[in-house]
Amino acid sequence: MQKDIKSFFHPVNPQMNIPDCEYDRTGLCIDMAKALARNTNHSLYIIDYNRKNFLYVSSNPLFLCGHSPEDVQQKGYAFYFDVVPSDEINRLMEINEAGFRFYYDQPVEKRLDLSIEYNFHICSSERHSHLIHHKLTPILLSDNGIYGWLYVPFHSHRRKLSEM
Repeated sequence: MQKDIKSFFHPVNPQMNIPDCEYDRTGLCIDMAKALARNTNHSLYIIDYNRKNFLYVSSNPLFLCGHSPEDVQQKGYAFYFDVVPSDEINRLMEINEAGFRFYYDQPVEKRLDLSIEYNFHICSSERHSHLIHHKLTPILLSDNGIYGWLYVPFHSHRRKLSEM
């Protein structure tokens, strides 16, 4: 499969035009995510759907699959092509798209109350995969309320030995 990262952002509004001054609010969100990550066994990261990158990646080694948090943050969604089994990547994109279609169908005033949840595997080696419960929850909405532009995915892990 061609590594088309744009597929992860369909049907996300490509013209959000969030001004740089709005990013002043992200520091507090990042500090809160760091505090949560220090006190839980969950992997957290903050996605900026406006700039299509990761603003923060926690250091939980299970999710990182041998990569550093900085490497995952730099790779952004390309990281998934490295760790999600190829037979699941299309399904992951389909689920992501269906979740955001549902999100957009909801009234603006309800969107901060919603989460998008799904499971998929990540591979830490050729012989080990881990079932990830992925939960996207919005933390900031653009001023016009049209789109939630920062999300914190929470990952909980269940270890699964791949078939030999």
